[in-house]
Amino acid sequence: MRLLTTCSHLFQFLLYLVLLLLLSVPNVYSQSVVTSNQVAKEGDGEVVIPCDYSQVNETPLSVIWNEVNESGETNTNIIVNDVMTVNGRYSLRKSPGNADLVITKPVRNDTERRFKCEILLQRRKFIQSDPSMLTVYYLDEPVLSASASSVYEGESVTLTCSKPDGDPDPSITWYKDGQALSTTDTTRFTTSEDALEIHIEAATAADGGRYTCKAESDQFREEGKNSNQIDLKVIYIAITFESQGGTATCTAKGNPIPSSLMIHKNGEMNDKGELTASVKINEEICKADITCSAENGAVSATETLKTCKTVPSSCIALTTGMFFVGVFVGCIGLAAGLIGYFRIKQKKSEAMRSTDTRKHDTYMKYIADTSDENHTYQDLQHTKEETAYINARAGNYHHK
Repeated sequence: MRLLTTCSHLFQFLLYLVLLLLLSVPNVYSQSVVTSNQVAKEGDGEVVIPCDYSQVNETPLSVIWNEVNESGETNTNIIVNDVMTVNGRYSLRKSPGNADLVITKPVRNDTERRFKCEILLQRRKFIQSDPSMLTVYYLDEPVLSASASSVYEGESVTLTCSKPDGDPDPSITWYKDGQALSTTDTTRFTTSEDALEIHIEAATAADGGRYTCKAESDQFREEGKNSNQIDLKVIYIAITFESQGGTATCTAKGNPIPSSLMIHKNGEMNDKGELTASVKINEEICKADITCSAENGAVSATETLKTCKTVPSSCIALTTGMFFVGVFVGCIGLAAGLIGYFRIKQKKSEAMRSTDTRKHDTYMKYIADTSDENHTYQDLQHTKEETAYINARAGNYHHK
C-alpha cells in the first residue's frame, strides 16, 4: 500500500514538471496567421491578398510570401519578403498586425494560383497560413459579322456573333439601333439554338439599321462587352399614288433617297419632282393611263393611279354659292357692328354729362319753357363745348 502511494505521488510530480516545462516554451502552435481566397476581374488595378498575424504574441522577425501548389508545397522562389518588398507585379504592404500581398493588374493566367504567408519568429520558428487561392474572372469582346452589309429588298442575309471566351461562361444579347432585339420574333427572322446567328429570309426596309451583340456574365452583368457595329442597308424604293380632293399626289421614299419622281399621262410626262409630284383630276385625266415612277440610282419602281376621284360640278357650284353667301353675311355683320359702335359711343357721351352742383362758378340760370312739355333738365345740360351746370335753386327760375 505504501509503495502504491509513493508511485502515485511521483507520477503527479512528473506530470507537474511536464506542464511547467510546456508553459515555459512560447505557444507557437496556438498562434495563427489568417488569410483568405480572393476574387478579381481582369483589368482591375490591383488585388490584395490579406495576411493577418495580429494573434501572434511575438514580434515577427520576417514576413515571407510564397506561391504553393495544390498540396501546399512551395514550388517557386520567394515572391516578396521584408527585404524584397517589390518584385515586378507583386509587392508587400505592411501595417501593424498585417502583411498583405498586392498583385497589380491581375490577368486570367493568375486564376487558381495559390499563395501562402509565413511568419518567422525567434528560434527559427515559422507560423504558416493556409494557402489562399486567387480567382480572376475575364470576358473577351464578341465579334460581329454579316453575310452582306447591303442587300436588296426581298434578299436574305445572316448576322453572326462569335461567342467570346470568358469565365464565367457568357450569354449573348442582340441590339438594333441601340434597343434590345427579341430573338423570339420568328415573324421577322430566325435564330440559331445558341442565339449566335440571326437569319433574315426576305429583308424589308424595317430590317435595315445598326446591329451589335453584347456578351454578359454574372461577373460582367453591368458593363459587359460590346461587339463591333454593322450597319445593314436594305436597298428599296416605295411609291404611294392616291387621289383626294381633286388632286392625285405621288410620294416616294427609299434607300438611297429617290432622286427623281415623275407622273406620266399616256406615256408623256405631266409633272416632275424629287420626293413628291401631283396632278389635278378631271374626267379626261381619269380616262387616261396615269402612272408615277421613281428611281434612286439603285432601283426604280412604277405605280398606277388605281382610284381616280373627280370633284362633282354640283359640289363646285355649292362651294361657290357658299362663298358668296359668306361674303354677304359678313357685310351684314360689319354694318351691324358699325351701327352698334356709334350707338355705344353716343351713350357714353351722354353718360359723361355731369350733375355736380358744387361747381358754382359754372352755373347758369334755368329758364323754363312752358310751351314744350318735353323740354327737360337734362336737355339743357349738354352743349357741344362742355358740360354746363344748371343752378336749380329756388328763386332762380324765370318763366316766359
